[in-house]
Amino acid sequence: MSTQILSLLLPILFIIHNIEEYRHFSEFRTFYLKKVNEKLRHKKVFLFALIFLSFVVSGICISNFYIKNSSIRLATTIVTLSLFLNAIQHCLSSLRMRKILPGTVSAALLLIPYTVSYFFFLEKEISFSALDFIRWVILAGGVMIFSIYMSLWAGYCLWKLAQTIKKQIHSIARYPK
Repeated sequence: MSTQILSLLLPILFIIHNIEEYRHFSEFRTFYLKKVNEKLRHKKVFLFALIFLSFVVSGICISNFYIKNSSIRLATTIVTLSLFLNAIQHCLSSLRMRKILPGTVSAALLLIPYTVSYFFFLEKEISFSALDFIRWVILAGGVMIFSIYMSLWAGYCLWKLAQTIKKQIHSIARYPK
């Protein structure tokens, strides 16, 4: 199996992970979003953020399948490592809190094994050094943090846009507000 084929599985696993986090939003918010701007800590904002991020991850992974390009492969590898770091963070947070936090089950059962498989196959396809891998991990850590905050702000903007459109539709159709 190639990493290009394997990369098509990542969006599905990521969406499953997102569903787990969303289903337990109140607990997720309490533990993971306590230091985030209050505007970004609403369930609908979180939903829009997850949808936005799922589209981004899917776009990168699908592009990796159709376009055989080293830059897109690198982007897919960084996304995969970012999700691996996120999965590790979920597991370590659960150990620290001594309870299973939202996102931990899918992280441990899906994302971590997937990442190990991805790198097993990647190592067979291309040659990379330990230094390359360390650079990728550092980059992936930055991408993970950036993408979390960026997606929350994108989710907030999309939520506000949806509210505005809904108000416009109601006023045009003369529905009571």
